Amino acid sequence: SLNSLALALQRRFQQTGQLADLEESIALHQKALELRPGSHPNRSSSLNNLATALQTRFEQTGQLADLEESIAFHRQALELRPRSHPNRPNSLGNLATALQTQFEQTGQLADLEESIAFHRQALEPFPGSHPNRSSSLNNLATALQTQFEQTGQLADLEESIAFHRQALEPFPGSHPNRSSSLNNLAYALQTQFQQTGQLADLEESIAFHRQALELRPGSHPNRSGSLNNLATALQTQFEQTGQLADLAESIAFHRQALELRPGSHPNLSSSLNNLAIALRTQFEQTGQLADLGESIAFHRQALELRPGSHPKRSSSLNNLANALSTRFQQTGQLADLEESIAFHRQALELRPGSHPDRSGSLSNLATALQTRFEQTGQLADLEESITFHRQALELTSESHLNRSGSLKNLANVLRIRFEQTGQLADLEESIAFHRQALELSPGSHPNRSSSLNNLANVLWTRFEQTGQLADLEESIAFHRQALELRPGSHPNRSRSLNNLALALRTRFAQTGWLADLEESNAFHQQALELFPGSHP
Repeated sequence: SLNSLALALQRRFQQTGQLADLEESIALHQKALELRPGSHPNRSSSLNNLATALQTRFEQTGQLADLEESIAFHRQALELRPRSHPNRPNSLGNLATALQTQFEQTGQLADLEESIAFHRQALEPFPGSHPNRSSSLNNLATALQTQFEQTGQLADLEESIAFHRQALEPFPGSHPNRSSSLNNLAYALQTQFQQTGQLADLEESIAFHRQALELRPGSHPNRSGSLNNLATALQTQFEQTGQLADLAESIAFHRQALELRPGSHPNLSSSLNNLAIALRTQFEQTGQLADLGESIAFHRQALELRPGSHPKRSSSLNNLANALSTRFQQTGQLADLEESIAFHRQALELRPGSHPDRSGSLSNLATALQTRFEQTGQLADLEESITFHRQALELTSESHLNRSGSLKNLANVLRIRFEQTGQLADLEESIAFHRQALELSPGSHPNRSSSLNNLANVLWTRFEQTGQLADLEESIAFHRQALELRPGSHPNRSRSLNNLALALRTRFAQTGWLADLEESNAFHQQALELFPGSHP
């Protein structure tokens, strides 16, 4: 039948990535729908199948019209499936997923809220032993996690993790769906770590990712996904512990994932992007420009696979821009910085006012403009940077995950303007924003050491202006706290040692306390010992 052939073509597309198969599948689904008018008993099935195929095409091409049409067909299918219809939960789940996808493009929270409501309705008909219950739990959990990422409400994330754990329970060791449930729970725990800084969450996440990978041997169609996810979690662990073995393993897994995604694979661009990010991180540790060059090359390849309307094009533009900015900082080639700014502007254009990633683009463009100011001295770049940082902060609510970062960025650029103009109001505002950022980074938060370091630096700057020893004392105290949070292998330990040493030397110059000078010299020596010979 038309429907069976259309579904077969859709399955083949999922294996080969050949868009022609998907196009033919959609055409056949449309013909099948025409043969099933309003009263036909299978019309809802045709509507559902066509909607699913259109959503798949959107994921490849980024044409919002496909997604909007998909949602419309899912709504029609749902209307034909009343509460007693056996396939109503399926329609509810599909419509919920499509609405969540639309939210990811437009940033309209109403879409996400409606998605969660439909996911909850889809779960209601399934008692504890129902074979579809775990799938519904998983979908609802994923949507709740997305809502947490927007609102910062920990209750959403905690409910998400609880549902993911429930979804995993029915699947014994050999169950074909166990690997997916492990993967989803692992990702949610990783998100919780990013919020709370509890390393136990990250370690449990990595353990679950490893279990999922073991259940997906070489020929498993989702092995590349597990490799990618484990690699990302290991990179996060490296960023906390500084263990280069974690980063090396992450890169190795990313390379394996890339090998499993040939030229036509729909996730090739994601693998290129993720490997590029990991290589850039490795460069930041080793100073090997070859790693950064390879990172930029992979980012360019990923961008080529994401044409103008691709839903992830803005992400590729942003990542390539960041890598080019990093290379500029090493080589001083202004062409890299100019290209970086151009790509950041393009990314911002693709993220309109309500886009969930607009604040990130504003922040990144602002940072690049700040860097150019530092090279050229053009105050217009600095003023534009401050404007964009303020806009980014306005888009982050009090509970938003990125608010502390936005506060930090604006505080830093205000300090730079103070250094140019001498306006103490800028320095005072900078200190106030750094204090707010620190409040949002409690004891175990992964960014707390950075917040302590930044606040310590601006307090030191104010001391240099006003001579108030209390500012210098507070600066030294914060530098000590930052150092405690950066143990022996932490990638930023040398920076903390150096900053504390300089602050102590400054106090020695004021007070003549020899203990400060001796401690300063010791910290400088420790910082020097942490730099390998090739470090930039």
